[in-house]
Amino acid sequence: MPEIAQIDVYTDGSCLSNPGRGGWAAIILSEGKEYLYSGGFRKTTNNRMEYFAAIQALRQLQNFKGTINIHTDSELLFNTMTKWIFAWQKKGWKKSDGKLILNLDLVKQLFELSIRLKVKWNKVMAHTGDKHNERCDELAKLAASTASDIDIAYENPNAAMPIAMGDNRPAPKSGNLPANNANSLFDAGNYEST
Repeated sequence: MPEIAQIDVYTDGSCLSNPGRGGWAAIILSEGKEYLYSGGFRKTTNNRMEYFAAIQALRQLQNFKGTINIHTDSELLFNTMTKWIFAWQKKGWKKSDGKLILNLDLVKQLFELSIRLKVKWNKVMAHTGDKHNERCDELAKLAASTASDIDIAYENPNAAMPIAMGDNRPAPKSGNLPANNANSLFDAGNYEST
């Protein structure tokens, strides 16, 4: 059976006030199925949620061997991954003004995941009727409205734990992965199609 050559992923982040209660969402499309993931934090920023959504999607696909097409309406996420990230890494994660970049904990995770996987970043326009982008936006807002997890890196930047923490429960809609596949959508042997 041939392996799946590529997968489409939509990600979005949301903050009800910025900073404030925030949510993230990811939709992974594979072989006609839709896998939904979302979560949120009681206090965070919109930019952190945009990054976090992409990280969570890439974690689900950490064993996928094909191309991952990530679609985002976030100018920041798109520019980070297509224009800035390699220069930041070469400069010790500093901007041109010599200051450390914001959200370093999440940017480093994105860097590590993106160099291990084949990721193509695609910019989509927000609120233009793209059904997956609109759905992702709705899920991120819903997650923000019920968020209670703590974004440790945001609320306490000096904490020993350098990454945002939160659960990775699928959104409460149909098309979720079975519980035994919760660690990665493409664990060994699970990515072949007929």
